[in-house]
Amino acid sequence: MNENYDGLRSTLMGLGFGVDPHLMRQLEDAIELDQPEFTLYTEARFDDSTRIVAKIYIGKSEQTHHYLLIMFDARLYYSTKPSRNRSHIFLGDSITFKEAFNLLQGRPVYKVLQTPWTGKSSVWIQLNFDKKDVTGAYKLKQYSEEYNYDLEKILEKYPIAELDDAGKKAALLASMKEGNLHPVTAMKATKTERWAIAANPQFKAITIYSGGKYHPTARIDSDRQVHQ
Repeated sequence: MNENYDGLRSTLMGLGFGVDPHLMRQLEDAIELDQPEFTLYTEARFDDSTRIVAKIYIGKSEQTHHYLLIMFDARLYYSTKPSRNRSHIFLGDSITFKEAFNLLQGRPVYKVLQTPWTGKSSVWIQLNFDKKDVTGAYKLKQYSEEYNYDLEKILEKYPIAELDDAGKKAALLASMKEGNLHPVTAMKATKTERWAIAANPQFKAITIYSGGKYHPTARIDSDRQVHQ
């Protein structure tokens, strides 16, 4: 039981499910029952306007008889706009709870995936809310290395103060690759602004929220001022 518990606990913690202290108690109780499969439930709030609920499916391997994470069903609920509520099933352990939240909010996530056919491959993924497969799940948009979306080079076109500090720059890149909407300081010619930015691989750009407004097509001129 300890080996089963420790392995699953490590997997769930690594995916960010440890934010719920009750989840590990659910896990321990379920393993003691020694059933071939079981489900766990958890939820979190990553912003003030939504909550995300996950139903986690655990099954026992026929080869090792150890429990493994099969998938989790993530459902995003908006407190003021229920028409925007969405759900998606994420297979295996390649997507974290926070990344599932970001994908359900429409932002892309950068992943380095291991496949038996191609080995390691880097890809930006994004849920396509306009298309579903035969099971009713959202299809994925994928932008591989061949698409040549270089987030670091694109960010250098913008007057972002955090880029001048190596540590802050690294944190910014890591956060945006996770799919986060990241706050930054924009140093414009006559004033300083606070932006929230996200990666936008589809258009080889970034998405900017400034002053509570959405500016998907902000452009840069020679003196590095942003024009909306």
